[in-house]
Amino acid sequence: MIHRFVLIAAIVTTVLSASAEATRIEQRVLLLDVEDGHLNQVTLFQAALACSAPTAMDDDTWAQHFQQHAERCARQASQAALPAQRAELIFRYMHDRILTGAYDENVNCVQDSLRSGRYNCITSTLLYLCLCRECGLEANAVAVPNHVLVKLKLDREVLVETTHDSFHRMGLHDQRIPRIHESREIGDVALLGRFFYNRAIQHVQQGDYAEALKAATMSCRLDPLDTSARNNLLATMNNWSIALCAQGNFEQASFLVKQGLDVAPDYPPLMANDAYVHHRWISSLRRAGLHSQADQLSRDLNRRHEHRSRLD
Repeated sequence: MIHRFVLIAAIVTTVLSASAEATRIEQRVLLLDVEDGHLNQVTLFQAALACSAPTAMDDDTWAQHFQQHAERCARQASQAALPAQRAELIFRYMHDRILTGAYDENVNCVQDSLRSGRYNCITSTLLYLCLCRECGLEANAVAVPNHVLVKLKLDREVLVETTHDSFHRMGLHDQRIPRIHESREIGDVALLGRFFYNRAIQHVQQGDYAEALKAATMSCRLDPLDTSARNNLLATMNNWSIALCAQGNFEQASFLVKQGLDVAPDYPPLMANDAYVHHRWISSLRRAGLHSQADQLSRDLNRRHEHRSRLD
């Protein structure tokens, strides 16, 4: 179901987007081997660069910049005798030398964190993962709703909250972590999906629904198990259809709603919007004197509602 869902969203993007030309983000992400959920050809940091918007400095230069940090961090961490001590030294290096700014939920690329020192849970988690692995520690990402943390395998498995500026090891079921009972370990590819999830929300806030749908589709592709990403994609389609309806573009608004309902027929906002768009469309046709077309649309809408009622 999720593959069909992503395919339909991709088709919608191509049909409704002002430009079908692939963006840099898509071109680079397609180079990643995402089908098996693993990065086989590039490192996590290289993949994170590819998932970010272009900057004045090219990706190779950013990679060299990070590698310099990784080497300095490794020298500092090598002073520790125990893995737990090494993990803390890595954490301190990251916050003392890289993440020197404030927490900022709007940060959405590692380049921004490296340049300004500002960070959110995605960039701090990704950077800590990369530094830990460079220093020989086994580290993976763990997702809880609307948040990510790092899981380290030390003398025991622990969680590290990377957005705090002080190092704390927590148990895998620590109740201080909101909704920890819903946690799941995610791979590197799924972690990259969080960049696109946030970018989709930012594009919606800016009214750029075509780019929002591209980003939301990519977040679902990178983590098909993320229900928040799926709901975000549906909400993006729904919000875009509302915007199109307000512009009087009823045909494209209806197309978006229909594609969404084809894969999520029980999504309440789309169900409500289906009726709203068609009532607006029908009223517009009647005002224009196109009564036969309005009658046909009304019959089509009634048939769909009857079909859904039978399914219920």
